[in-house]
Amino acid sequence: MENKNQHLNQRISLFTIAKSSLTTDTDALLEYLHLPETFSPEADVQASLALLALWRNNFQLSESFVSNLIRDLTYKELATQVALTYARIYPTALHELLKQEQAVDVLEAACFSAGELQDAEFRTQLEHLAVHHPDDLVRESAIAALGSIGAPESLAIVLRGLEDKVYIRRRAVVALAAFEGPMADQALHKATSDRDFQVRSIAEDLLRQ
Repeated sequence: MENKNQHLNQRISLFTIAKSSLTTDTDALLEYLHLPETFSPEADVQASLALLALWRNNFQLSESFVSNLIRDLTYKELATQVALTYARIYPTALHELLKQEQAVDVLEAACFSAGELQDAEFRTQLEHLAVHHPDDLVRESAIAALGSIGAPESLAIVLRGLEDKVYIRRRAVVALAAFEGPMADQALHKATSDRDFQVRSIAEDLLRQ
């Protein structure tokens, strides 16, 4: 009975914090960001939701506070939420998150934020991930971010993506829209013969523009 009540209380707590974006009780939300020393999945989800609620309520945490939140990457839900929110205003945090090569969900979100920023400051880290990371989703997200940034130096990395797995090739051919010159044009023409229909279709559409 005790375990059942504990589980029920956890669900009630999660439900309460999930609705917290409708409130302005910042003190209550901040309490969820004080993480226990021993990892707790419930605390991870609660902290993630609290962070999002504070963000939606226009309560901005300091850069030092955010840096402390991502010091322990065992709290992956929280770190992912940081990547999707505060990483866009604190470049130091985004650089740190892009180094976390073992945390796939965090990296994918960090790549997305880097692409949204369209800042070449993150180009080198994204290029490394696009080529060397073993996880397909991370390579795909890094290629997409490089396409959003559109730095000419990244073209060679995007071209390598056209030799990768099918959904990475799809992302890479879309990314080519950001680049100009004979190498990009040649790659688009080659992509019209790709064995994947979507890659061929995207390349043909881009060549018609």
